[in-house]
Amino acid sequence: AFSKYRKAIGVCDYRYIKDIAAVTGDAETKVLARLKKMLRKGLFQQAALDDDQTMIIMTSACFEQYRQAQQLELKRKRQERIADSVTQEQEAKPLNAEQKALLARGEAYIAKIRLSNEAIPGEEISRKIDQIEDVVRIIFKRAAEQPQVIADLGQLMDYYLPTTVKLLDAYRELDAQPIQGDNIVQSKREIEGALDSLATAFEKLLDSIFRDMAWDVSSDVSVLHTVLAQEGLVDSPFATQEKLA
Repeated sequence: AFSKYRKAIGVCDYRYIKDIAAVTGDAETKVLARLKKMLRKGLFQQAALDDDQTMIIMTSACFEQYRQAQQLELKRKRQERIADSVTQEQEAKPLNAEQKALLARGEAYIAKIRLSNEAIPGEEISRKIDQIEDVVRIIFKRAAEQPQVIADLGQLMDYYLPTTVKLLDAYRELDAQPIQGDNIVQSKREIEGALDSLATAFEKLLDSIFRDMAWDVSSDVSVLHTVLAQEGLVDSPFATQEKLA
């Protein structure tokens, strides 16, 4: 396998995994797994995989060029994001009447959810409602701080929240019945399952709202690792290969 892969890589300074797969006829996942094993054994003494594991870089000099190019690209993207952020702040305007009305509707929905939670005694369903209320509250807090988020709340306002309130109203009515027959118990169980689905939907919406922030953090961490490696404060992939060789 080593000779086949070495031949597929040739004299290139780097080679994409997909290209090695095309030459060898192996699946990309298989190529990646085998290359990792070969690297661990020290068969490619100066080689290392890139951060995304899409290519193998054959020399330390080439890897250093890759790191420098990566750092420059990350710096460029960071500067673009900073510029965009400054532009957004400069263009930021107070909430308009429509946005204020939407946030007020959101607070009204939260209040209804809270009332239902207080009226329903069950501990397990109360936990589900708490989870929904907490996530929705964070969403609207973020929307108040970043009004551009409001444009992404259409489905939340038009479907998810009205449905949540409707289900909780139905649950309250069912739970208040003195005799809990099979149909009532089944309906309550279905509502509890629906609340789980709604909680997941709310969490995904919240996650999407914070996606840009998560990307910024990931980029910052990547730059940090690059700088630390260049300063010799953490091991580079080549140092690891030399130890294993």
